[in-house]
Amino acid sequence: MKNLLTGMVTLCLMLFISGQIQGQQISGYVYDIEYNKPLSGVNIFIGGTEPGTATNSDGFFKLKVSKFPVFLFFSHVGYELTKTELKTPGISDLKIYLKPEIRQIGEVTISGERIMNLIKGDTLNIVDYEIAGDQILMIANTRKHLNEQRLYLTTLSGEIISSKKIYEAGHMVHIPESIDIKNLMYLYRDCFNSIQLLTSEAVYQVFVNGSKIHLIYPTPFTEFETMLLPVKASLHGHLFQQKTSRKSNSTFHMAPGDTLSRLVKAVFDTYGDFRYVRPIDFLESIPMAPAADYLIKDSYERCVTAPVIQRKNDIAIFDFFGNTIDYFNAEGSLLKSVPIRFHLKEYTELLVIKHTDIDMDNFSQRILYDEKADRIYALWHTRTTGRYSLKEINPENGEIVRVVEVPDYPFIDRMRVFGNTLYFLYTEKKYPFYRSLYRMIL
Repeated sequence: MKNLLTGMVTLCLMLFISGQIQGQQISGYVYDIEYNKPLSGVNIFIGGTEPGTATNSDGFFKLKVSKFPVFLFFSHVGYELTKTELKTPGISDLKIYLKPEIRQIGEVTISGERIMNLIKGDTLNIVDYEIAGDQILMIANTRKHLNEQRLYLTTLSGEIISSKKIYEAGHMVHIPESIDIKNLMYLYRDCFNSIQLLTSEAVYQVFVNGSKIHLIYPTPFTEFETMLLPVKASLHGHLFQQKTSRKSNSTFHMAPGDTLSRLVKAVFDTYGDFRYVRPIDFLESIPMAPAADYLIKDSYERCVTAPVIQRKNDIAIFDFFGNTIDYFNAEGSLLKSVPIRFHLKEYTELLVIKHTDIDMDNFSQRILYDEKADRIYALWHTRTTGRYSLKEINPENGEIVRVVEVPDYPFIDRMRVFGNTLYFLYTEKKYPFYRSLYRMIL
């Protein structure tokens, strides 16, 4: 299956980019075998080189197959991988039942501490991690063998299920919305909730079957970067992609089978020429010149960010420059627009002139979404203290519900929120600066 980005990512993207393929259409539903309820978001891929699909909110799917017999594979977090052979075309009432996956992982002890080191002991130096359903995938090396990297599968409480040795993990990725010049990325969770492992050789989808970790569908990094990274969300088979620049961020919608995208939201920064570029990038003699004119070679300018949150029944786009949260349905139609002011700060110029703008000193312009608890947080990083805090946002009125401080942990990154719990990597202050994975109950 050459040139596939992931088991489902490229399979779906190929439908959008190339249009519908010729062949016989089949359709059906996928159910939980115990409760007989439809399952949404089930990845369906075909043995061979043909594109696949995913089930919608009703558990329904349809796809075209060019030849028979054919094997269909059904994959969903928390369920066993299921394979079905179809020998004849024209099937329109296929019913597939998935069995819940049973894992033998031993006894798990949950600590009552609000903040705790997730991995017991001090044997692992953790490079990166991602939350995958009710499990964690993380890249780490033992502190005694720093050159040997492994991909670990653990529970949310830190119990190690299995591991797999990997080679040359990590790739330098240019993410325009990031404040860094480049990011050394190891694991990436795409809009289809698949985890990608980036290496110097290729990008692999991480597939977990029971307690076993598999690396499948290798693809060149250039294809991953151009086809997958711009896709910020997928709702009921519809894609939402972004293109960003120094002055604007545009979100496009693409329906299944379409070859052209449609603009649904544009975010503009009227001060885009003068924001974000580091002071070293300015000529001292012309401090107010447009940043784009005075960038050092290979330097970096931050582009406009407009975080996209993929919820169960809608897509939320945060416009920090227009001061709104805009909600769209799967078809890209605007459902409602909620005003926000939590990100603003009052500035005083020339001692008397006051104006309101984004708090560039303390607001990170990052949004963390807890998909399990359906809660939204704005991430703040106070410049004077270096401390982090989360401000929970009421999605209905855009107001702050509560503020959660992250105490005594200034050197943290890779923050994730899942199940009313904050996960983050903490870097020790002393050489060789080992990193540990922490969990904090919100």
